[in-house]
Amino acid sequence: MRIHFVCAALVAGICMLAKGADDTPPTIVQVQPEPGTVSTLTNVTVTFSEPIAGLTAADLLISGSPATAKSGSNAVYTFYFSQPPPGLVSVNFDGDTAITDLAGNPFNAFATNWIYTISDAIRPTVLFSTPASNATVRALTQIEVVFSEPVSGVDAADLRINGQGASSVTATAPDRYVFSFAQPTPGTVTISWAAGHGIQDLAPTPNSFAGTGWSCTLDLAAPGDVVINEFLADNLTSLADADDQKQDWIELFNRGSSTVNLAGWSLSDDAADPGRWTLPPLLLGAGQYLLVFASGKDRKSVELHSSFGLNVSGGYLGLFDSGFPRQVVSEFNYPEQRGDISYGRGAGGATNYFTTLTPGATNNVGSAVTGFAQPPHASAESGLFNIPFDLALSTETDSAGIRYTVDGSQPIASSALYTGPIPIAGNPTQAVVLVRAAAFKNGLAPSTTTTRTFIFPTHVLTQPTNPPGAPAVWDSPTGLQDSLPDYEMDSRVVNAGTNRARILAGLASIPTISIVTDPRRIWSTNEGFYVRKTFDDDRFGTPMVQPCNVEMIFGDGSRNGFNVTAGIRVVGGTSPDDQGTFPTAGWKSRKLSMRLTFSGTYGETKLRYKVYDDSPVDEFDTLVLDAGLNNVWSYNGGSDPDNQRRRAEYCRDQYMSDLENAVGGTAPHGRRVHVYLNGLYWGLHGMHERPDHRFAAS
Repeated sequence: MRIHFVCAALVAGICMLAKGADDTPPTIVQVQPEPGTVSTLTNVTVTFSEPIAGLTAADLLISGSPATAKSGSNAVYTFYFSQPPPGLVSVNFDGDTAITDLAGNPFNAFATNWIYTISDAIRPTVLFSTPASNATVRALTQIEVVFSEPVSGVDAADLRINGQGASSVTATAPDRYVFSFAQPTPGTVTISWAAGHGIQDLAPTPNSFAGTGWSCTLDLAAPGDVVINEFLADNLTSLADADDQKQDWIELFNRGSSTVNLAGWSLSDDAADPGRWTLPPLLLGAGQYLLVFASGKDRKSVELHSSFGLNVSGGYLGLFDSGFPRQVVSEFNYPEQRGDISYGRGAGGATNYFTTLTPGATNNVGSAVTGFAQPPHASAESGLFNIPFDLALSTETDSAGIRYTVDGSQPIASSALYTGPIPIAGNPTQAVVLVRAAAFKNGLAPSTTTTRTFIFPTHVLTQPTNPPGAPAVWDSPTGLQDSLPDYEMDSRVVNAGTNRARILAGLASIPTISIVTDPRRIWSTNEGFYVRKTFDDDRFGTPMVQPCNVEMIFGDGSRNGFNVTAGIRVVGGTSPDDQGTFPTAGWKSRKLSMRLTFSGTYGETKLRYKVYDDSPVDEFDTLVLDAGLNNVWSYNGGSDPDNQRRRAEYCRDQYMSDLENAVGGTAPHGRRVHVYLNGLYWGLHGMHERPDHRFAAS
């Protein structure tokens, strides 16, 4: 690090000398395509007045969204992005960039803004219909059609059922219409569009609807005895999907004597939205089972994945038929769930928890339980400690055994059995002791997990380069083995002057956020939220979200914090580096910003705690743990790294938000926190609100 400091000083001196000869900042001299009306817009080429440095793809914003890739060098660069929808598109540079010329003069990004109009030449189509193509229904007097965009000119007779026009039509939204008609003769029903329909979109030069028909089967006696038989809302050790990720799962069972056509049937976690996720065309034979991963990945080939997940805090799950309006076939309003404990149909139609999982097979009614063990009580709360002690665990459930872990993982029936007080003591290589405990008893589902974090600050200062349980090499987002961690506190800094006493005081005076979860959910190649993204939605995919326990600890004992479950993911500009080519790009920074979410999926539906003393808000859906990216000491990207570190500052963003609040405006509140990730000291972060619609509502 000393080399970086010296280099920074030299660069600063060179910049001062250079500015005597060149103090003119770079400007934009050309943009292609030129602003105006275009039919397509998937890339923009920008020519600067001189060669520049510090440019990233994310610096260019397309209607507020960053470009996904770039190419070029010197003064000419091309930015790439997905085609925006028709209409006005604003293109500009982000005001917070690190772009300079080679003499160090900063680029004035605020002077850029180009407006394009993307002409609409896309014809509207049917996005989906209910009943769907090839569906089998028991009644057919209505069809819902959802167009790909808002349309006009829709008449009842435009939709033809076996050649006959519908009798009425109702618009339920600009793109959604319900056609009504007399029920046709049972058998194959052909649905088509009238040749002379006047359906068109709302473009300035309207595009005519490109209508194509479909067919379904009307069978008044169609079999349909399919039920939701079993589901798992917190998969710890059960089935992994094709991506080698452990996901929630739902098991359907055809308990009838005939094959059922499931084309167009749907699963939903919201009774008010029965068509949330539709099943693809498939046949489920009598006595057969069908497994759907409730992962949110929305896949309908080879392996089925719903577009939603299940909530461990309880919720709704329904199976609906393929008709319109959809009729519920099987449903659960289920209570809170436990890890590796499924829920479903028991003997005599009762609903039970099952301690033995049987995906794709008959439910193990012998393992059915109806209640929970009570969670363990710990004799000490989480906090900062200087003296070792013994931790006692107890539960109010008679004859229950307590199982516990010390690596962050959630206890299961095979975890260590508690037989007496647990010695709690930090050491020079492990400054934090994590204890997670749950109660187990035959005939009951396991208790919720009790989590404690015991921090020994003197040993935080000696955190080594290879702490126990921490990976020696991080698997980067896409499999590269180039992400070398730097865990230690630099002894040269710690032992200089009065730094040791100052650091110890700082560890106690600033609140601590302790994040605890199964190590695989942080580090593993396919499931670790800190090392990868999923590849379902965009160039780098959507961030992996995993459950965790999060605590806020006040080391000085001034107040009680919180201890709750949440979802956690990486967030922000610390995403994969756009300098590389997908899928070989790594992280821009090893110290990633993270987001905590409280939505009920992993536990609490909201965080109910007064996080910020200067804010009246005491309920939160989201908290951001901001590590910073540009102008921080940990910056290791390719945009002028020495100068980025030289300009390191950690107060500007929050200071501006605080000023906005101080003058009566509205801005995110924030505060500094120390972050520990599974007992590893992870550095200072800014914990602030996320300025989204929920923030605005609060």
